[in-house]
Parts: sequence; structure tokens; C-alpha cells
Amino acid sequence: RMRAQAGTPVAIEEEFSLLTCSIICHLTFGDKIKEDNLVPAYYKCIQEVLKTWSHWSIQIVDVIPFLRFFPNPGLRRLKQAIEKRDHIVEKQLRQHKESLVAGQWRDMMDYMLQVVAQPSMEEGSGQLLEGHVHMAAVDLLIGGTETTANTLSWAVVFLLHHPEIQQRLQEELDHQLGPGASSSRVPYKDRAQLPLLNATIAEVLRLRPVVPLALPHRTTRPSSISGYDIPEGTVIIPNLQGAHLDEMVWERPHEFWPGMWGARGLL
Repeated sequence: RMRAQAGTPVAIEEEFSLLTCSIICHLTFGDKIKEDNLVPAYYKCIQEVLKTWSHWSIQIVDVIPFLRFFPNPGLRRLKQAIEKRDHIVEKQLRQHKESLVAGQWRDMMDYMLQVVAQPSMEEGSGQLLEGHVHMAAVDLLIGGTETTANTLSWAVVFLLHHPEIQQRLQEELDHQLGPGASSSRVPYKDRAQLPLLNATIAEVLRLRPVVPLALPHRTTRPSSISGYDIPEGTVIIPNLQGAHLDEMVWERPHEFWPGMWGARGLL
């Protein structure tokens, strides 16, 4: 798709978004997704949910919850998009249950369905239910598509502005995989063989984290951090962006420099 657009401006995040959605669908729902050409429809559904979710008419309900009881076209559209999303996942769940073979799995949904309704052997842990499988698929599709596409896009931006690092990365890959082996796959267990690649990924995530603030947490007991007392029951929202740019921690906090991740000798 990108080669076909050679010589013209490319909306690279859209390309990465479609690619990421395709991979997640394949891992979650199996090979038949590609055979039936369902990825475009699933991608469109995900985009509808994300676009509607980010509209001001929805965001304001988070700030002023009682507004949900007033007429809100945006909220109605969001509910319709979520219903369509759930219909897609429920259809896949039903098809997987009908073709499930004990002890075998073709994808993540098969793997999780193998242990649905089986009591856990670990004390204190609950059993896995179909609802958990459903929401795990939703989390991967909705939470994984744009976040991954955004990170990949920033990686391209940084490397375009640092061609010397891009060249060293290519040399590292050529050395490990062989020149021209662009279709070769590197198993995750062999990632230690690519220290500059690992450092580059870490640096992209440091400078451009998927979200600047982490999810809210609540303290379960009185605590203290750097001399500040935090009572039990306090809501804590970690500032990831602030930590990633802390001059007390990072040598060159505002620069793209993979060398700070132990790859200095490679640059």
C-alpha cells in the first residue's frame, strides 16, 4: 500500500493503524479473518468507536456525569458503535465455540475458551468466563490498534530526523538476519541480539508515551513518597511524561538518543 503511494504525501499513521488492526484480528480471531476479508469492516468499526469516543459531547459527560441523562446525539452514536463492536466480537465468540476442539487452539480466542468455566487451581483467583474473553478481545482491538500505530508513527518520525541511527539499525539487522532479509522474522526470545533496536524502541516510548498520564490508582494504606504523606484511599495518577523527561534521571531528557539505554557503543 505504501509503495503504491510513492512520490506523494502518505498518511503514515493510517497505514500503520490498518496494519496493526489486521495483525490484532489475526492473532485474536485466526486465519479465517483474512480469508473472509473481514479486516476492513472491523477496522471501520474500531475507527467509528474511537472517533465517537473522542468527541466533545462524550468527553464532557466524563467531567459532568449527570449530563448523560439529557438528550445527547453523540452518546447515542457511541452506544450504536459499541453495539456494532460487541456484535462483531460475539459473532466470533459463537463461531469459535462451535468449532472448538479440546486441547487445540488456533488463536487467542480459542486459547481462552479452553479454560472458560473451569475452576482455577490457584487459591484466591476467580474462573475465566465468556464475558472476560469478550472484553479481552475488545481491549486488544480498541486499546491496541491506535496506540501501536501512534508509537510506530513516532518511530518513523524520529528515524527520519536521525538518518545515522536509521543506518546503524539497518546494519544491525543485516548483521543478524543477513543483507536483504527484509521478510525474516526475529523471534521475541532472540531480541537480546538486537540491542540498538531495543534501545530505539525504548527511547521512542520514553519521549512519546502512548498516554502522558497513567490510569488512576487508589492507595490501600497510608504511604509516603519523597517526604509527602499520602493517606489511605487517595487517588493517584502517575505522571508518565513528567517522569520520562525528568532532568534528575535522564542525561539528555529532551533529545532522541537511544545511546542512554546502554547502546552508546553502537552509536
